[in-house]
Amino acid sequence: EVMGEELISIIVPVYNAEQYLGDCIKSVLKQTYTHFELILVEDGSTDNSREICRRVGMDDIRISLVRQERNQGVSRARNAGIEAAKGKYLFFLDSDDTIHPRLIETLYKIMEKEGAAIATEFYCYDGEKMEGAPGEKRSENLDGYLCLDNQTVMEEFMNGTRGGFTGIGGKMLRRDALDSVRFDENLICGEDTKFIYQLLANGLDALVLNEDWYYYRRHEACASKKNTVRQWKSRYESLRYICDQEKEYGREKNVLRWENYIIKCMIDWERESRQSKDSEKREYLRDLAHRETEFPAFSAVSKDYQRSFRLLFTCYPLYVIDRRITDLFRRKERIREEKKQKEQRQRWERQKMLLELRRLQQENEAADRIRKERAKNREKDIEEATIEEAAEEKKLYHEKISVIIPMYNTESYIRQCIRSLRNQTYDNIEIIVVDDGSTDKGAAICRELKGYDDRIQLIVQENKGVSAARNAGLEIATGKYVFFLDSDDAVHPLLFEELICQAEGFEADIALCEYEKQHGIWMMERVLKELSTKDIRPVWQIIGREESEEWIHMKYASALMRVGALVRRDLVGELRFDENLIFGEDTLFMYRLVCKGVKIAYSARAWYYYRMHTESVTHSIDVMKDKRYFNIYRILRDGEAEREHKNFAMTWERRLVWLMRQKYMLMKQNKDEEGCRLIRGQALTEKEHPLFQELTMMPKLLFLCCFLCYPLYYFVLEKPAKDLDKFVWAIKSRHAS
Repeated sequence: EVMGEELISIIVPVYNAEQYLGDCIKSVLKQTYTHFELILVEDGSTDNSREICRRVGMDDIRISLVRQERNQGVSRARNAGIEAAKGKYLFFLDSDDTIHPRLIETLYKIMEKEGAAIATEFYCYDGEKMEGAPGEKRSENLDGYLCLDNQTVMEEFMNGTRGGFTGIGGKMLRRDALDSVRFDENLICGEDTKFIYQLLANGLDALVLNEDWYYYRRHEACASKKNTVRQWKSRYESLRYICDQEKEYGREKNVLRWENYIIKCMIDWERESRQSKDSEKREYLRDLAHRETEFPAFSAVSKDYQRSFRLLFTCYPLYVIDRRITDLFRRKERIREEKKQKEQRQRWERQKMLLELRRLQQENEAADRIRKERAKNREKDIEEATIEEAAEEKKLYHEKISVIIPMYNTESYIRQCIRSLRNQTYDNIEIIVVDDGSTDKGAAICRELKGYDDRIQLIVQENKGVSAARNAGLEIATGKYVFFLDSDDAVHPLLFEELICQAEGFEADIALCEYEKQHGIWMMERVLKELSTKDIRPVWQIIGREESEEWIHMKYASALMRVGALVRRDLVGELRFDENLIFGEDTLFMYRLVCKGVKIAYSARAWYYYRMHTESVTHSIDVMKDKRYFNIYRILRDGEAEREHKNFAMTWERRLVWLMRQKYMLMKQNKDEEGCRLIRGQALTEKEHPLFQELTMMPKLLFLCCFLCYPLYYFVLEKPAKDLDKFVWAIKSRHAS
């Protein structure tokens, strides 16, 4: 026994894997951590796999062979490996995959350090030909791994339909955390998803290593690529088990996520069965679809999804027509978007040319001044003038940016947020983190990061809300520009370089780009990991001071509804965030800036990464029940009415009644009677407002039907009335312009 090291049991189920088994075993024997046992569970192979297992077992005493006389499936094989394992930790590896030489050692060290029950890493998908593990590489990230509490892990698992914690390959588990949990031997597919879910449901925490160190082999013989009725039954039972368990726990959002995924799988299966003309599959899916529509969770999915699902299994020609109509609308939208992007690129080329001409003009002027200085002051004066001119040229695009980050109980995300700032190609920034009375380890993490980067400042105050935190950051900001970033979000490494170029080059007061929604830590980490190769510059649109208000109110109101904009600090002046608002304080702040008459630089490139997670309080049910939730829309509407901007005021009135309908439907779906009563009360008051009376027929009809006869509105009128309303409003807006 190796002193100070725990035994790790590596479990490999083997069935007809002679082509790949040698590479798999070699990658284990090359591990830098040597105190392991390799358990090969031979599951009744009919090829040469058993002989390979026997031969390698004779060469290395760390390798043991568990034999099953007949093929009993991967679940039974893994369970046999668990029963035979003697290690403190278990590591699962498939016989056709390989691992990095440092993986076992790294996972072991971080699990011992943090005391977590589960550790994993990212997959590297390496095609048909894999010749062992690639060369060793080390992470350049400040933090080599992420510590996730159970709530965050469960959120990542619920997003796992896109990859994440659902597979068992590459996972290291603490043996005592398994308790009585085992792989379901009745399942031949999806058994690992169910197994991981059962572990997480017991309240386990986890670690994620920021490396692609599990090399997953894709090949035609891979079990996950087979699509038989038995495979589908197992997959469905695994997903249905999770959905039903979440229903018992009362987590309705998670129930809806998994129900949507189940329906998506069934639609894909039905399409495949029709292509293959397999009557057995068709019959199974028809029965399954009928049962699925009777589950309560099915009624919670969107009406469009329900319609598409029912048409597919009851009247396929209508389903095809429905799909073609949907695809047609999407194609038209894509064509419009491509045309818009082409126009933006053309504008960008013109702007780029003007900027280049201006730069050349500045260089020529500088050269002329230098030549004149040389003629007057000889060599010494010439040298001094050259140095000063170079400094001025460098200073042109090197103004300081103050990045203000309010932080409250976001220890799971703050590292990624700050790392995205430290990775910026534009380095003249100060990072002001305002800890708003956090009760977690967020402040300690910031102090640790401050030791790596002296641009980081930390302010600690008692909990006063996000507005007070941003205001505290404004008080100490010293940059020419300020940028507001939420502590659970991140930005592209080229963003600040592009923003400062637009702000300085075109003398814009505000510069901002689009944002992209990211779900959970796992997906955000994957995006940030891939950014180094995404260096295509965005196309920018410059909106002048005369047209900026109309652009904001009529075309791009979402610019007001979030942070992520670069703003000149002298434009902010004494303006501060309203600390009395519970929602929309950033909207009101941006609105007051725009009312000053600003020049805006805007790009449709999504380089601000907005994290979607269940811990966010901005759109939580409790916040929506507060009577002040809709106040920001009323403030903007009334403000524009007072300024006698009738079109703008009507636009915000339309958005207000739309938001009330949306939140009321959400309360109905969640069966929240209190929330329905509160929003309905505000809605009945709103219909007496003079501007409501001036709305066109359709939005008023939608609004009244929603709150006075909800079932009729929801099931009959909503979609056709909304489409007609959008059409009429588009014509009216174009005529007004």
